[in-house]
Amino acid sequence: MSIASVLDEKIENKERWLRLAEQIEDFGLFAMILCLPLFESPTTISLGIAFTGFLMKRVVTKDWQIEKGYFGWGLIAYFGAVFVSGLMAEDKYIGLRGAWDVLRFGSIFFLLINDYRQKEKLRVLFWLLILSTLAGVLWGIAEFMTVSEQTVVRIRNVGNGNHSGFYIAEILCLTTSALIFHYANTRRIKIVLGVTHCIFLAGLFLTQSRSAFMGYGIFLIYLFFRDPGHRRQFAIMAVCCVLCFAVILSFRSSLQEKMVDTVTFECRYHFWRAAILAYAENPVFGTGPNHYQRTDFERYGIPEKFRYSHPHSLPFKVLSEFGTVGVIAFVFMIYSFIRQFRAPPEEKQAKIYFCGAVGAMMIILGGGVFNTTLHHETAMMFSLLVGLSAACKGKDESRCGSLP
Repeated sequence: MSIASVLDEKIENKERWLRLAEQIEDFGLFAMILCLPLFESPTTISLGIAFTGFLMKRVVTKDWQIEKGYFGWGLIAYFGAVFVSGLMAEDKYIGLRGAWDVLRFGSIFFLLINDYRQKEKLRVLFWLLILSTLAGVLWGIAEFMTVSEQTVVRIRNVGNGNHSGFYIAEILCLTTSALIFHYANTRRIKIVLGVTHCIFLAGLFLTQSRSAFMGYGIFLIYLFFRDPGHRRQFAIMAVCCVLCFAVILSFRSSLQEKMVDTVTFECRYHFWRAAILAYAENPVFGTGPNHYQRTDFERYGIPEKFRYSHPHSLPFKVLSEFGTVGVIAFVFMIYSFIRQFRAPPEEKQAKIYFCGAVGAMMIILGGGVFNTTLHHETAMMFSLLVGLSAACKGKDESRCGSLP
């Protein structure tokens, strides 16, 4: 056998393994997105499969250079702070599980920014995010209508109404951007997106999550001032939003009561006071991830009815559980996000993903003032939206051209 034949066979084998690795990675990521709102274990397993393909590609190509972007450095710093805090925690198992939660959602960003720049794959990711969330919301609405004990809409794998509200609000940022900036040129796609968007709006309001309402409202204000040329489309979206909320408010007395309820402010006073006192005793590394629930509430004088598993605020969670080191890392992560997403792209499709990512961050930070947002499935959706935009805004923006 000639040297040329041997080289050709090696190249062919390498390409075969590379295609297999890419197929494994795609299958894992696509399955993870489909399972994310519905099933916990398959979601984690699918993410593991995706990273198996990711690592196989690096082994085959012998190229271990990983692109990070500005935001990637922020995620690394945040994970490092949480990991160290977990090691210093009283219960290291609980602490390191909290660090795993950060690693799980952060890793998705690196997966997307490195291997998902092609417009065909971006189109698939866009629709998988829409369809999986639609399935989760419809399932939640069906249970809400048939189970008498259920008073709010919950997405099966996301959890209670507040967390489900944040999850829906994040994907609403993407669909809102797609509708305002004309995702497609065909009427059929516009109708599908419009109907889906209205279902998401109904699901959001039926979660009765006021913090999620506020985060989504901040995003709408951002869009209004960011693109004066699209204010007509924005006005239509705003009217639909107000009408949907008004209709649900008219028929749901529980939502009417919650909108004027002020008891939760008293609750948060005690939640946040406990967080501050816990930080004062552990100012450097905090009490450890997921350790707010182990706070000595009795010694702090917190009434029993106000003792909860988390402080209902992202800043106070970071402060009490991760300490000063965590606060610095968290602020740096926000700075790295602003640095990477400081200027919107000109290309229409990239602009849609860009606004979806910015909106997701507004949901995390705006809603996070009054609730814990950056964890579990809500954080994974956030990472997917930010990674989608970062991949489209990467080295070759021409690949993100208009999608049919």
